[in-house]
Amino acid sequence: SMTVLLDGELAPREYRHFRIKTLAGDDFSSLYETLSRRFRRAASDDPKWAMPQLIVIDCGKGQLSVAQAALKDAGLNKESVKPDLVSLAKERGEDNAAGEERPERVFLGGVKEPLRLRSNTSELYLLTKLRDEAHRFAITHHKKLRRRKTLRSALDDIEGIGPKRKRQLLKSLGSLKGVRQASYEELQAVPGISSKAAEAVFRYFAGSETPTEE
Repeated sequence: SMTVLLDGELAPREYRHFRIKTLAGDDFSSLYETLSRRFRRAASDDPKWAMPQLIVIDCGKGQLSVAQAALKDAGLNKESVKPDLVSLAKERGEDNAAGEERPERVFLGGVKEPLRLRSNTSELYLLTKLRDEAHRFAITHHKKLRRRKTLRSALDDIEGIGPKRKRQLLKSLGSLKGVRQASYEELQAVPGISSKAAEAVFRYFAGSETPTEE
């Protein structure tokens, strides 16, 4: 997931999700793929994908190295075009007894030791604001995907309900909740849903005896 700040303010319209195609599936390969695709779009001179001035990578030095490799492989590592790359990570260890959080560290390319950001500074506020928003954005997206998967799985388990009927049920009744709460008569009234299919859906969600018409 990618979040964006414009002039120091969050710009939700610029946020993007990248569906990972890499078979390896580990964090480093996923990060490399995401950044490579982002950099290729920037290299295409598409104004919607203009290269940012600063790219902040979540986690540590290893992730920063991956970002640098992706930038180099995309041919965008020349001083005239490359953005500043940093990674942001918390100090290793646990929060102290007073409840204070571990300090944030910023890794810079070509610099061995990270910078430790002091609390209550504008730099810390800006970087953590971007990082925390990326976390929120990613978690929200994954929750949506899980809900969609649950929805698909529920209707896919019902005999006689294929993709076309599934779409029609959701379109007519608004949501999985609407399908679940629908009466037999409401289900039967959905275009393309036969009496047998309506019965199958009703019994799946209600767990009742076969509905009868009065």
